[in-house]
Amino acid sequence: MTAYLRWQPLDAEQGQQQATPPTRMAPLPQAAPPEKPAAAAPGFAWTLFVLATLVGLCMLVGGAWLLFGDRIERWWYGLTYVEEARRALLNAVEIGLDDLLREPDPRRAVIVCYRRLEQVLEQHGLPRAPWQTPVEYVHVALQRFRLPAARLRGLTTLFELAKFSAHTLGEREKQTAVEALRTVKTTLEEVNRVPTT
Repeated sequence: MTAYLRWQPLDAEQGQQQATPPTRMAPLPQAAPPEKPAAAAPGFAWTLFVLATLVGLCMLVGGAWLLFGDRIERWWYGLTYVEEARRALLNAVEIGLDDLLREPDPRRAVIVCYRRLEQVLEQHGLPRAPWQTPVEYVHVALQRFRLPAARLRGLTTLFELAKFSAHTLGEREKQTAVEALRTVKTTLEEVNRVPTT
């Protein structure tokens, strides 16, 4: 029975389909070649490159100015860092002298004057370390700016008395502070007048 199922006569339709050779289809007409993408302008890539380079350079110069602008300005005008600090210190000494002469309370006047000097030194790269006493701090400032040691130490001693002791400060101590500041001012003015090489 299996042989019978395998061999079956073909129907008339099936026979015709197998007897006719397959027809070939005509080939499709060749399509037009694909269009090339529009070419960019000849200098477009170079223009982008130049623009990107300029933007990068501007960012670099801006960053350098933010980081080193004060140094560049001092170099441009011929100022050294120490000269600038001396000028600021001289300004602070003059203001401190005015404060000392105007303030009726000698204790308060000495404290305000010393604090002002300390702030100027800190703004110009000489901050007081937390562990430093006023005497140690003044010693460092003396080394940096070559100020009159005796007068500045006298002012520091007065500051320590005014700030940390119950000792009353009178007119004599106030005059000592004024003389110390005048000496420091004279020294700073002389140094600023001498041309540096």
